[in-house]
Amino acid sequence: MTSEEIKQEFPEMFVNCFDFSIGDGWLPMVKLLCKHIKHHCDKRHSDRSLVYVHQIKEKMGGLRFYVSESDDFIFGMIQFAETMSYHICEFCGSTDDILTTGGWRKTLCKGCRVKREELIK
Repeated sequence: MTSEEIKQEFPEMFVNCFDFSIGDGWLPMVKLLCKHIKHHCDKRHSDRSLVYVHQIKEKMGGLRFYVSESDDFIFGMIQFAETMSYHICEFCGSTDDILTTGGWRKTLCKGCRVKREELIK
């Protein structure tokens, strides 16, 4: 799965998205979040039911998911996903041995931390 595939699956949500830059490990969670946001918007049946994604990125080791105005339910889903991102490796999606590293903060599993440290050396 890629960010482009998510954009293609939910094109109406990504009309104004100017940045979608996260590791592959968080993509399944973002896809699920988009699916639930779309479902919630479809249930509202209002003229202003669509939520537009402006930016999806990593910041300080966690997911950031910025949208146009929405309701408390959607903001709650986003907050939940952002919190969960600190327990999921951004690179591979593992939930085992997760640590948010110092310096340029990344949330990674032990295997991805070792690979990243080898690349940096």
